[in-house]
Amino acid sequence: MKTRIIARHQQIVRVDRERREPLRSQTEERLLRSLFAALKHLDALVLSDYDKGLITDSLAERVLSACHQFRVPVFVGPKKSRLYSYRGARAIVCNAGEAGSFVTALSRTKNR
Repeated sequence: MKTRIIARHQQIVRVDRERREPLRSQTEERLLRSLFAALKHLDALVLSDYDKGLITDSLAERVLSACHQFRVPVFVGPKKSRLYSYRGARAIVCNAGEAGSFVTALSRTKNR
């Protein structure tokens, strides 16, 4: 929930209250059904992961798989903790610091 404090028609501050918890399975299935129904109308899909609990490894895998079936390219703004969930994405968009972290993580995995 977001609460905006406004004075003289200008936002002064915003207070965010959030819960980080996985979606209920029924909610996730409804979300996936809606997305899958829309895929035939999409030119591309952007997944921006804010690490709030919506995008799980399972959800990412199912979305990417469906997008591949419909030939819809996927562009991802990932979180470090979920990098491997987005294998098969057309592109991963990140800043220089994030890219360095990803390369380091990939190097560690390869050297094991």
